Amino acid sequence: MISADGKFLGWGDLYVLAAKYGAEVACLSYDNDEPELTPLRTRLCGLNGMPHAQQELDLSLHTTWLVGWCKANFERDSFQHLNHAIPLYSRAQIGDEWSKLLETWTSRHRQRVGNLMKQIQMFQDEDEDDQDVAILASLQERVDILEKKEVFFQRMFRMDLMPVDVLGDGNCLLRSILRLRAGWNINKNLVTAEKIFALRQASWFRIS
Repeated sequence: MISADGKFLGWGDLYVLAAKYGAEVACLSYDNDEPELTPLRTRLCGLNGMPHAQQELDLSLHTTWLVGWCKANFERDSFQHLNHAIPLYSRAQIGDEWSKLLETWTSRHRQRVGNLMKQIQMFQDEDEDDQDVAILASLQERVDILEKKEVFFQRMFRMDLMPVDVLGDGNCLLRSILRLRAGWNINKNLVTAEKIFALRQASWFRIS
């Protein structure tokens, strides 16, 4: 575990913290292969070339943590370039709220895209000499990211998985774990700087 704040954490750190809190973990990588949930133990054994028994996880339990690995801009890429972790919740964990949450996410996402498109149109309608090229490029980049995000989220929805946004500040895995430990709960106060710091110090060894 790297104890310096904002340092990216990986599978080994996730395994240590899951063991500490009595959780089982399955991971999904949004790389160039077809995404699928794989038990973390299976992945780690595969890296070490160790034999392993097939592990079946109960996706309805809140002690089963589901973690998605992707890029911060949600662009598909090779595994080596995935730099962001987000919590995933199964439909079985969410229960009867699933359909309502799906509709709410879709509505809010389309509204965000629509608002950005209106801003872009406003800038494009200005005289060319008055246009702020940097702001226009920034708005277009944000739309591009949101479009990639929708592709990712819709792919997860088809797998009966609900992703939850966390900041991509180097503490994304810790933010994900704090949410997963709480079970299905979208309370924004779940994740604080103090809780992130405490969780980062909770592993069995540290590298400054």
